[in-house]
Amino acid sequence: MRAGESRLYAVWPGKYRSDLFLIDDIDDYEKALGIQHDPVRTGLQDHEHRISWQLSPDDQHSAASYVFVDTTLDCGCEIKDLKAFARQAREQLGWDVATTGGVSTSVRFGADGERQGLNYTLRIRRKSLG
Repeated sequence: MRAGESRLYAVWPGKYRSDLFLIDDIDDYEKALGIQHDPVRTGLQDHEHRISWQLSPDDQHSAASYVFVDTTLDCGCEIKDLKAFARQAREQLGWDVATTGGVSTSVRFGADGERQGLNYTLRIRRKSLG
């Protein structure tokens, strides 16, 4: 496909008709599927993340299999694509991050009132926290 020797089509099936699309930009297609890393779309650089985390106060004594974890990416990355972060967290930390239900985000400020980054509350399988 990259050499122009073949074409890639995608079909969007419908109830009464189906639409056929020609994929003309393989790079954009791969980025959208997560095959190729896209830091602009995901907010995540392709590096080993520096992460600070702690169990959310409400989950300190919970016995649930998934717990809420307050997380800060100290490396400056932002979570714009939860599935992309979940893949990286599994590879780098062994975390099993829930990708349903979304993520809660709050702004973190320093003592001087300057914005320092974002805090994320994620649902993570307790056994994978290690």
